[in-house]
Amino acid sequence: MQIRDLGKATSLRIVRLLLASGIMIALFIGFVFSEAYVRSSQISAMENILNPYSDIKVSGY
Repeated sequence: MQIRDLGKATSLRIVRLLLASGIMIALFIGFVFSEAYVRSSQISAMENILNPYSDIKVSGY
């Protein structure tokens, strides 16, 4: 009886640890991706400021 309760407690602890680590990993990945997206949008905004006619393609040149 006691051994079974101990096993249930340890499995619950392992599941809780896996959930917590999974949430932390997901938050870290989301932060990295959002940071990269913000960085790329900032870079494209700076390129548009430096060269506002870069998206206009002139035909014949």
